[in-house]
Amino acid sequence: MEELATPTTNILDPSWWQADPQASHSDLLSYPGLWQDPASGYWLAARHADVLEVERNPDVFRSRHPDGGGAYRVVHSVDEATMISHDDPEHLQQRRMVNRRFTPRAVRDHAAHYEAMVADLVDAAIDEHERTGAVEVVDALAAQLPCRVTAELIGFGQDRWREVKSWSERQMRIDRRYVEETVLEDLTNSITEWAMVMQELLPERVA
Repeated sequence: MEELATPTTNILDPSWWQADPQASHSDLLSYPGLWQDPASGYWLAARHADVLEVERNPDVFRSRHPDGGGAYRVVHSVDEATMISHDDPEHLQQRRMVNRRFTPRAVRDHAAHYEAMVADLVDAAIDEHERTGAVEVVDALAAQLPCRVTAELIGFGQDRWREVKSWSERQMRIDRRYVEETVLEDLTNSITEWAMVMQELLPERVA
């Protein structure tokens, strides 16, 4: 009987993400069931069935840390109140604020609009490549598309997608705020910038 490969990775090691992780992915896919990374203690779900098992078993796999905040974070934030940091029923209560925009019918109603948006971005990327011989795919497509959609849904307007991208990237580094002093300062500034824009926008959205 062929011996199964044991995954040998530290998912918190930046060099692993920067390198080619295909061999580790193959080991994870061949490993029976969930695998716990001994270096970080995190459990990895590599197969679709495993992801479904985690999603459907909230008594074991929780989003809320016992001390508060998100258990999904390396360094949890005790006062975090985001939707992803909650389990039901709090998670469902927050999700109900936005889920009507993402029903199958609602998505179908907006399909043509987003198809046109994707076409415009692809055309612009092609033009950039023809003009300069290169195109930065993340900025032109991978990041720009979700940021444009998010900015539009919230009410900022697509033209402010770069602000949304900046806030998102800076706030996603929250786990490093106690390790790198500049990250904490930049995180605080990004939240302040976002809050100021929301103060202008919220009265219009409520009305």
